Amino acid sequence: MTYNGWTNYETWLVDVWLTNDEDYNKQAEQIAQMVFDAGIDNRPDKLEELVTGYIFLWYESGNLWDGGFPGLVVDLLKSALESVNWKELIDAFSFTIAGQTDN
Repeated sequence: MTYNGWTNYETWLVDVWLTNDEDYNKQAEQIAQMVFDAGIDNRPDKLEELVTGYIFLWYESGNLWDGGFPGLVVDLLKSALESVNWKELIDAFSFTIAGQTDN
């Protein structure tokens, strides 16, 4: 089932968080720029590394979960991240980069 024009809710949610955080938006755009410059089809794995690294750093710092069932939280996060369409996200960032180079 699609969600707000994206493959699913999880993909849309990652896009919302990436595009609403200036630092992560810049990093995602840099990944897309490298892909665009190199002529590589896409590199969704690099975008996935960026997002999952951020989430697990947050988790390890104790800011994600103050107690209770951290194993459950990690399992749910992993499940949700596996549902993200990383190719769709990197394609969207690459499209933005391509549009910027046309100007």
